[in-house]
Amino acid sequence: MSLEGKDTRHHPRVPLVMEVGFRSTGSFLVSYSLNLSKGGFFLETDEKVPVGTRMTVRFTIPGADAPVESSATVAWTQPANDKTHALAGLGLKFEELEQSIGGRIDTLVRGFTGVTMLAVAEDTPSMERLSQYLKNILTCKVVLETAREVSEVGFIEAPDLVLIDLDSAGPEGLAVLSASERTVPPVPVVAIARHPRARTEATQRNIAGVLDNPPVFNKLRKAVLAALARPTAR
Repeated sequence: MSLEGKDTRHHPRVPLVMEVGFRSTGSFLVSYSLNLSKGGFFLETDEKVPVGTRMTVRFTIPGADAPVESSATVAWTQPANDKTHALAGLGLKFEELEQSIGGRIDTLVRGFTGVTMLAVAEDTPSMERLSQYLKNILTCKVVLETAREVSEVGFIEAPDLVLIDLDSAGPEGLAVLSASERTVPPVPVVAIARHPRARTEATQRNIAGVLDNPPVFNKLRKAVLAALARPTAR
């Protein structure tokens, strides 16, 4: 393990979720970055890649017309730590980044106001449980609302993602899904549901993800990150 250079960052970073393609040990892999700066980003991966290794990465950032491809060097590595919730991954430093892309990243960093996610259920314990899930996935602001509140007035301020407990939400849960579809751009929704009918109705809405309730955390985490990483995400 090497953490050299980890805390000597010269560029401000944002907790932006990006889907990143990269080549390692002869295979093309896809994972997620949980932050970004003009200097580089942290890539979540269990791949063991030595410090100093050069690799090609491909990713899409808001405002870019096409995926960005760049060379990067592994500046430091980080093992997983369950006690501190640290993720296994690589600190990557861009080698040669196009000036236009660097400018877009700077603009993105300056205008970034944080990630806001909405936890929707019909009782306080369920909302708090969803909130904790989201906070364990990503540094974010979590707003708690009942499905009835959203069904009556819609989103007061459109969140970056909605996590909804359809079991506790009842009939108003489908109204929340409709509200997400009417927003421009649509708000991605991940739903958890134990009852087959609720799962079927949610799946027919073509939402970002439908998982069992209670969800397997790693599956929930993957669904949330995949939704946030979509180019059409807010």
